[in-house]
Amino acid sequence: MRIDTSKTSPCSCRGGEVRGVDAVEPIELEDEGTCVAPVHPFQISLFRMLWLATLVSNVGTWMQEVANSWLMTSLAPDPLMVSLVQVATALPMFLLGLPAGALADLVDKRRWLLGTQTWMMMAAAAMAIVTLTGQMTPGMLLLGSFLLSVGAALNSPGWHSVTPEIVPKETLKQAVTLNGVVINCARALGPAIGGFIVVKAGPGAAFTLNAISFLAVVFVLFSWNRDNQRDSLPSERFLSAMRVGVQHVKHSPLMRLVVLRAGILVFITSVAWSLLPLLCKQEYGFGPRGYSL
Repeated sequence: MRIDTSKTSPCSCRGGEVRGVDAVEPIELEDEGTCVAPVHPFQISLFRMLWLATLVSNVGTWMQEVANSWLMTSLAPDPLMVSLVQVATALPMFLLGLPAGALADLVDKRRWLLGTQTWMMMAAAAMAIVTLTGQMTPGMLLLGSFLLSVGAALNSPGWHSVTPEIVPKETLKQAVTLNGVVINCARALGPAIGGFIVVKAGPGAAFTLNAISFLAVVFVLFSWNRDNQRDSLPSERFLSAMRVGVQHVKHSPLMRLVVLRAGILVFITSVAWSLLPLLCKQEYGFGPRGYSL
């Protein structure tokens, strides 16, 4: 999502502090031969703030996912139209994943992430306004979902590459694990909260709360005083960076296996996920609360 898997003792570490990020507080790690606590990265204020902001934002994103699909079952209860919501959500990641990864390495990550988070906030806010005013149509819902996912696709590579900048190398494994925890926590909480909001206030309210949730991340990124150190090596060109990425996957058996397994998993689960709201509503008689669970 990037973990150092060098063959060292799982309990070996060295004292150190973070350099190059003004917002990160220097911390003293345990003496050599002692384990680093799983929650040790939380001692770094920037990581702690980003972790909490990620939780809030991801909960909002899953609320939006539930509201998107359920709203389409009311606007156009056709299997093709409902499944197109999933297409609009997944297609940008497929098309922009590689270019976004190359761009994230060539630009200032803080400014890039501020731009992508603002883009997603504006897309969610636009969908909220259109829905609350009763102007939403199936085509506009698909367009809004697509634009929101474009921001997510451009944001993802840069977001995941920020962690090594804000935590020391000795606690990187713990930080990556905590990032996985926050994603899964949001995935568990977001749909349930989204279903409740849709029942009580409608999809427009869920869109509004998602737009507001991006403010948490924007605030933390805006307050991050990132030290832009110049690299002594010349910057890589955009097309060259993409080519290197493709070659890395091509010549790495492990990466090829990971990509293949991920592709199979996403393809299979997307089929069920895309039609689930329609099945819940028409076949099982569930409301949005039952669908979200």
